[in-house]
Amino acid sequence: MADIKLDFVGPGARLALAAAKRIEGIADGAVPAIDSARDEAVEAVQTEGAAQIAQATTQRELAETAAETSAANAEAAKNGLTPGPRPLEVVAGIYGIVGTVRFVSTYLGPLVRLRRSSDNVERDFYPLAGSDWVDTAEITTWLAGSTASIKTFYDQRGSKNWTQTSNATQPTLTISGTFAWATFTVQQNFQPTAAWGPYTRYKDAVSYSVLAKVDAAITTGRPLFWFSQGTSGTSRRVALEIDSDLTVRGNSTTHDNFTGGYLTPKSDPLTLNTWFRALHRTNFRGGSNAVMTNGADKSIVMNEVVKTPDTSSLSVRINNTNPSGLPISLVGFVAWDRQLTNDEAAYVDREMAKYAPGYVAPTVPSLIRLFGDSRFQEPQIADPNQRIQKVLADSFDPYRRVRNHAVAGTTTAAALAALKAQTIDPTDVVLVQTTINDDVEDTTANHALYISQYQEMYDYMPTGKRIGFNTVIPQQSAVTGTSKNDNITAFNNLLRATFPNNVIELAQAMSTYGGNTTGAPPAAISHDDLHPNALGVSAVVAPMQKAFIVGKGW
Repeated sequence: MADIKLDFVGPGARLALAAAKRIEGIADGAVPAIDSARDEAVEAVQTEGAAQIAQATTQRELAETAAETSAANAEAAKNGLTPGPRPLEVVAGIYGIVGTVRFVSTYLGPLVRLRRSSDNVERDFYPLAGSDWVDTAEITTWLAGSTASIKTFYDQRGSKNWTQTSNATQPTLTISGTFAWATFTVQQNFQPTAAWGPYTRYKDAVSYSVLAKVDAAITTGRPLFWFSQGTSGTSRRVALEIDSDLTVRGNSTTHDNFTGGYLTPKSDPLTLNTWFRALHRTNFRGGSNAVMTNGADKSIVMNEVVKTPDTSSLSVRINNTNPSGLPISLVGFVAWDRQLTNDEAAYVDREMAKYAPGYVAPTVPSLIRLFGDSRFQEPQIADPNQRIQKVLADSFDPYRRVRNHAVAGTTTAAALAALKAQTIDPTDVVLVQTTINDDVEDTTANHALYISQYQEMYDYMPTGKRIGFNTVIPQQSAVTGTSKNDNITAFNNLLRATFPNNVIELAQAMSTYGGNTTGAPPAAISHDDLHPNALGVSAVVAPMQKAFIVGKGW
């Protein structure tokens, strides 16, 4: 009988084989039926064995795949990956990105290559597991009391790493807890001279963003970053600069594509040793140049520039090389091959801020809803939403979210209906500004009706009752007469008595502004005999509303 391997056969096949062997011992070759049975048994054994071998092979392959997956998961865990893209990666067009944090989710390489000062040994360092920041604990252990300089920033797009081979010109790595950044002193810089990625010209548009801080006072304007084309190094240059007043501006120097040079307006002043974000956007064909710094957008319109595409060599430089260079610290730098939209720029600014050491997410202020006569706002602005947004944007810091529910006419009933048509969140703030009605001026007969409508608005509010009522602004006495003013004053007094903690004292503030002692608002702050003008809004109405909301802690 043929020798059959039993490594992968099951118990049923083994029994069949044993039976065949016993039959073979009794009548070996005597009966053809026995031979046939033996052959069938052998075939069954071989078939079952082959099936089990195939099953084992499949299981082995699955195990190998699982092992590979496990290894990949371990690698991902080691590199601190989390599902989904890094925040800045969702804005298309990035062609270069470096920093001490990982901004690209698919990038598994090192962030920086460090040189240890004690022995000049070099080593690459990766993000800490579960974090995007470079592993500061591992670096500290490796340094063993020495200091580290950054030899290479690795481009997380894989286009062009930034390497500084001169030891004296390499910036220092500064570590503070789990944060780390590059600290540049005078004459320390990076200056890659080859094209950074496929984008080798600045004919149409470019955007670049930086997270940094100024470490010491400077005496003149210094380029924080610049991009230049051509062999002269500074020709056709686009730069992000910081001046001696610690303000940021974008700049393009006089040459070919940038004929005449273009400057952005200056940013708001920075604070020394405080992290800031700056985003420079230039669109030569579109004729615009803008710098957004810490969320404040400064933009200008420039002449359209249309030139032949320049494909000459490109250099990128951070800091500069003269002895009075800019002392600066850097966390990250990102460049796009286009001008970002306003919405994209604002998004990039917010996301970049999250990587600032010591960053604390700002508290989103509660929504302010205004019901009633929109003419309490600046009447020269046609759009009531723009009107109220401008008023409160000028009055509040941080900017408050505002929704204006303007009503037709000035009736309290219309304000009540508009309020009850909305779902009010317990965190919303509601301001009601209305009840300047003829019958309030002429008689006291409807005072109780209006108070009941205010009461219904108050009762409609969720727990917390975050609602304020503007008192009626007295009419100018020359128009309305003393009796009408008396009736308005009587209603104001009734309103105060009914809602002692929810009244905004516009009436008193308007009437006393500018030293007026007649009980009526001065003409200088009145738009007509019913409403404040722009000065009245900015000088009295908005500050009173702000003081009321802030005083309540809303």
